[in-house]
Amino acid sequence: MTPTLRPTSWQRLPPVLVLVLVAWAAIVGAGNAQEIAVQNELGASVKITAAEIAALPHQEIALEDHGKIVRFGGVPLRLVLEKGGITLG
Repeated sequence: MTPTLRPTSWQRLPPVLVLVLVAWAAIVGAGNAQEIAVQNELGASVKITAAEIAALPHQEIALEDHGKIVRFGGVPLRLVLEKGGITLG
């Protein structure tokens, strides 16, 4: 009998949420930084403040992890990139 491999909780996360978590970690890891810079494909840089990001719509998802429901929430990275002038799609 072959064992069934189940994806870990991180492997089940939607890719957009993973990007949001990475962006959030970058913002938090910057210490006292109150803004981030987003550079578009033409090289133009737009600064977005923490207050502007906080004002964007938030999303929350709930996942099961080891039999427990865990919740993650935040601003979708797509919205931050669009605010910075990034063309998606």
